[in-house]
Amino acid sequence: MDEREDPIEVRVMNDYGVEFPLWGHGGIGPEDPDEVGLSPQLTADLEALAARWEAHLGPGGSDDRFDRFPVLPALVDRWRRRRASADRAAAVQRWEAEAAAIKGLGEHLARRVQDELGPRYAVTYWG
Repeated sequence: MDEREDPIEVRVMNDYGVEFPLWGHGGIGPEDPDEVGLSPQLTADLEALAARWEAHLGPGGSDDRFDRFPVLPALVDRWRRRRASADRAAAVQRWEAEAAAIKGLGEHLARRVQDELGPRYAVTYWG
């Protein structure tokens, strides 16, 4: 990498309805995951992360009316906690454990993306 060049920023970041959670500069993700040039296994692992995150949120996790507000994650979290079963504490604990597991997996995948793309890129996880 030329020291005068800024690294290209890439984010591993989930979003509602996104099947491939990789985002470039300006929040634009690739149209086709194959155009990124990652290994087929890493591409599949990123797609699995997106599917796991979407399943974790479940139906109703996204509401377009609130997309312009940065508090959406807090609202979704509060909504999930209210919907917990009779054993609320255990349900919330399971939900938080899954959220933490997804975050850990996302951070791990971001490191793998960084390794495959190389030093010209600065890969971070936003979760």
